[in-house]
Amino acid sequence: MKKSPCKKGAQKAQIYTTCIRNNLITKDLTFSTNGIKKTAKWEHLIQLYQADSFIPDCKMLPRLTDAHVIPEKLPKMKVRNACQVFSQRVSAIMNFLASKSIIDPGAADTAEIFLFFDKLFDSLNGSFDKVVDGKIFRTSVKKNSIHHQLWMDSLKVLSTMKFVNKNGKAVSIPTIKNWEMTIRGFQTLSKALHIKGIQSLLPRVLNQDSLENLFGGIRSVGCSNPTCSIFMSSYKTLLLNNLVSSHSPGANCEDFTEGCLLTYKNLFSIRQETPEMPLLSCDLPEQVIPNQLDTTQYLRDLTHTFISGYIIKKINKNLLKNCKTCLKLICSNNTSSENYELLQAREYQPSRPSLKYPAPSFGLLVSKIIVNITQCLPSVCHHPKIKSILIDKILSNFNLSILHCPKHDDSIQYKIAECIVNLFLHFRCTEINRILSGKRKIKHNEKDPIKLLANSWYEKHSKKKVKIGKFNQV
Repeated sequence: MKKSPCKKGAQKAQIYTTCIRNNLITKDLTFSTNGIKKTAKWEHLIQLYQADSFIPDCKMLPRLTDAHVIPEKLPKMKVRNACQVFSQRVSAIMNFLASKSIIDPGAADTAEIFLFFDKLFDSLNGSFDKVVDGKIFRTSVKKNSIHHQLWMDSLKVLSTMKFVNKNGKAVSIPTIKNWEMTIRGFQTLSKALHIKGIQSLLPRVLNQDSLENLFGGIRSVGCSNPTCSIFMSSYKTLLLNNLVSSHSPGANCEDFTEGCLLTYKNLFSIRQETPEMPLLSCDLPEQVIPNQLDTTQYLRDLTHTFISGYIIKKINKNLLKNCKTCLKLICSNNTSSENYELLQAREYQPSRPSLKYPAPSFGLLVSKIIVNITQCLPSVCHHPKIKSILIDKILSNFNLSILHCPKHDDSIQYKIAECIVNLFLHFRCTEINRILSGKRKIKHNEKDPIKLLANSWYEKHSKKKVKIGKFNQV
């Protein structure tokens, strides 16, 4: 029987996205849209990453690490890393910086291909019936859904794609043809299901991750080709010896959360009292943020404004509950200001804005708080109850009463400060952990003692020899 070209469609989309990424690292990708020939290059992503890394206290793209961008550190089979590069966020910010000539203006072509594969991947990986987080293509496929037009347009673009090596010669890559085959398979499948009376299809369910995780675990304790008896004994061993986890180590598939295969770790755990942390009387020196280049300062201000909008969305959901009086105090009706250029670029649908635009007074207040936290955090990060220390500093140094109406009591000021502190504590811990794991290279003029210690620990304990290439110097 002939195999269906859309079998395991979601998994194939993941593999194809990774293969496109791997080829783009060493080759340029040429394509045409509306009769215009364009070229995507990996070096444009490196330029974007370096521009973002220069911002001292925040990031436009906080999810990107060296393992996403630097060729020497890329895990070639990590689907998540490839999908986080081919994303609307990366595409929007790259296109914005290219339009301002902060990076190569030709990066607009690379941004376009990133958005193209983001939409295409979402259309073959839909798991929701309704739109979630503005991702209109990550929904179920129906008779009149927008997926069909996207697939028709995608086939036209894919037919013009060619990888070109550094010598200017076209290289044949089967992944492009495989994309076309998978899309046509989904077109055929959706029509066949509609004829059978099935009105909705979730492409993400077309995978075999559960089997891959199970057999990967079986092989890890048995042999590569187990018999029935070996399979049974290995399965029992997995359960009793606590070797089955929710995700197989090194597996190229999604987390598996089937309850019957969860570990028995909690059955044997013993509650232990957490020892009291010793009180430390000394403080490390406060971080001094050096003067930035005009371009870096411009991006930093835009990023602070974006973070302010994110904080508004967060506190509105958890605290303000759409209080119109409070939102008037902290939100702006005029969204055409230059301060909102990054927010406008990040909108999924510019005609239907979904992000929050902070009022100038609120944006300035949040920016000052961010600077204050950035300066204080390195000096107190070794103390217990860091969160309480930072919240007290914010409440004593800044007037947060202007952020809410009289209907809300003063306790909301503490909650707003807590929201901001939680955000930057998480960012701080993430950055330190990335340095410890080698996913983030510290700057050559870094003076933060904790980051310097983390980098020294990584260089001392890293199993792999640190490769110093032309791309991993920030």
